[in-house]
Amino acid sequence: MRAEIKKVLLSALSLMLTVMMIAGIAEVVEMSGGPAVSVSVLASAGDPTPAPSGGGGGGGSSSSSSSGYTKSSKKTVKKASNKKLNTMKASGKTVSVSAVTLASKSKTISRKKLISVKKPKGKVTYKKVKGNKKIKVYKKTGKIKLKKGLKPGTYKVKVRIHASGTSKYRGRSRTVTVTIKVLKSENPLSAQGNTVEIDKNSLDEGYLVINREDALALGGYQGALSYSKISGSRAINVDTSTGNITVGKGFSEGSYEVEVGITASGNSLYNAKTVKATVTVVVKAFETEQGDNGNDTGAGDEGGSSVTEDSGAAESAEGTEN
Repeated sequence: MRAEIKKVLLSALSLMLTVMMIAGIAEVVEMSGGPAVSVSVLASAGDPTPAPSGGGGGGGSSSSSSSGYTKSSKKTVKKASNKKLNTMKASGKTVSVSAVTLASKSKTISRKKLISVKKPKGKVTYKKVKGNKKIKVYKKTGKIKLKKGLKPGTYKVKVRIHASGTSKYRGRSRTVTVTIKVLKSENPLSAQGNTVEIDKNSLDEGYLVINREDALALGGYQGALSYSKISGSRAINVDTSTGNITVGKGFSEGSYEVEVGITASGNSLYNAKTVKATVTVVVKAFETEQGDNGNDTGAGDEGGSSVTEDSGAAESAEGTEN
């Protein structure tokens, strides 16, 4: 009986010493900065001797030939990462581009005008996540290319920015939204009112029509033109489609001003625009010359303007409000 108790005590002591020895080795390896250590411990009521690791007695696995209870455990020690969080910050911006420019060629915008990136740690790259197919984001530089033919409108583009990190900082990604506004340009319409002289003698017989080309000098417009009378004598009217100016009969000699509004409707590249111009109508009695047969000649040509006389409709033009 004493011999059996002694045998059990010796087995327990041997097992305890073996475990302490293995634990001590693992601690030394960890303190020295070595790799993670995998430790296997075998405890058996029938055989307290640990199974050899990596030998021929079991192909490196922990086992026991005893028919008694066997317990096996495995512990892995990992070295924790001590890298800091990447300090990169990023935000999107808004930029405006002329539709007229994109109608004829592509345009590339620098990264700084559209994306703000501050305090990145490591190499920075860019990737388009979502947006119009005519908008391209360059991976290395972050420049954004707007391809030829991009129509007027507002475009939202999502871009992912990635900082790779360093030996001290982790990698980090941020997704921002940049806004690109493709705008129509201002209509280059320009207008100047002219001074037109008309013959009082002809005006007494019926109203006169002054052609738009003689009354107004227009340039640079984009789109269809239309006209309106803003102010002036009730007997002077402006045709809204042609811009011709009609002067009713009965005017005394003198100068009369009419303010005209000119509108260019614009198109896919230019906005509509309205400008004003003042036309001065001078009513004067032209001098006439007596021909060989005693008739008057040249009465309608001295003013140098294209003026059409229409006596049949004189009454309808006189006194009409616009």
